[in-house]
Amino acid sequence: MRSALREEQRIEAGEQVIVGVNTFRSSQGAAEIALHRADPATLARQIERTRRVRHERDASRVQQALQRLEAVARSTENLMPAMLEAVQAYATIGEICATLTHVFGLYTDPAVSVVSGTQGSGLASAQPHSAGLPIRILVAKPGLDGHDRGAKTMALLLRDAGLEVVYTGIRNSIDAIVQVAMQEDVQIIGLSILSGAHVGLSQQLLERLHAQSMDDVQVVVGGGIPGADLPGLKDLGVAAVFPGGTPFAEVIATIRSLVP
Repeated sequence: MRSALREEQRIEAGEQVIVGVNTFRSSQGAAEIALHRADPATLARQIERTRRVRHERDASRVQQALQRLEAVARSTENLMPAMLEAVQAYATIGEICATLTHVFGLYTDPAVSVVSGTQGSGLASAQPHSAGLPIRILVAKPGLDGHDRGAKTMALLLRDAGLEVVYTGIRNSIDAIVQVAMQEDVQIIGLSILSGAHVGLSQQLLERLHAQSMDDVQVVVGGGIPGADLPGLKDLGVAAVFPGGTPFAEVIATIRSLVP
């Protein structure tokens, strides 16, 4: 991830040219591009479908298929036939992944497995917060979006700039993010979202924070966010939005300005 961070810095500085990103950009504004908006009711329908499948499927067949999958995963056999058997038994993707995770565990990038602290490497100016204590920020990826390069890069950048960073990894639930924010006593939560669900996930997070009397925790959002959605996010209570391509210096300066 250090290499990824340096590459992003070279792109931002113009040292590495990428057509359409930092040169020869399209003159067509984002507002002119037709965007697909997911129907919020789709989530409710999918939850109901999953509930119905779990109710109607043969539970013993599912359990046997998952047990066979775990046994194969612990051997040197080909996993695919056992995975196909689990799918045909109507095991959910979550159940299959949980079985494999139980055997193999989850990969953790050593570069960001622990990013808390202020031991910067000089890639960004490490200026402590004016109050004398570093700002404490939680960087999280909610939902099923597994594209985490941006979140990891930002976690390292913020750490190098002198902030204390807690990075929770991918596929976090909103409730889990709030729980970590409470335990770590963070001042800011930064959501990295590339799935297009930034409005709904931001609203859920703000509602959970309010329910926990954590309204003093600021929420910022970054990722693949169309310009047309910025006003709506601000109306929800998001303190700052960083669409893709936002200069690093602007991100750091804005985050520092959020904590008096």
